[in-house]
Amino acid sequence: MWEGLTAPELRERFAEEWRVWLDYPRRAVLPGGERLAEVEERALAGLALVREKHRAGETILVVAHEAVNRVLLCSFLGWGTERFRFLNQGNTAVNLVKFYSSHTQVCLLNDTCHLKKPRQIN
Repeated sequence: MWEGLTAPELRERFAEEWRVWLDYPRRAVLPGGERLAEVEERALAGLALVREKHRAGETILVVAHEAVNRVLLCSFLGWGTERFRFLNQGNTAVNLVKFYSSHTQVCLLNDTCHLKKPRQIN
């Protein structure tokens, strides 16, 4: 229901929902959407299925939307979704996460160096 709308349009059409989304994202329920806790549950379950299909030490690429990335990273860091806004995820950001039997390690966060223009050599 929010898709394709600009921030000013969202503020105008969904003033209360927009305010809650900005101030208390953990409590927000987007029209036609789900709570961050539900996103976290769904994303972690999907990631578990992917991990089950791969051997320990194998490299896996997972591509997701900004909000899903933030929710997963909050979970990996032990923060919970109340810190959702503490993380930035730039367009095409790369995160590197290592999974061990005892813990998860976030090794690289929001890397966008691949977007920089290469230097021209004259």
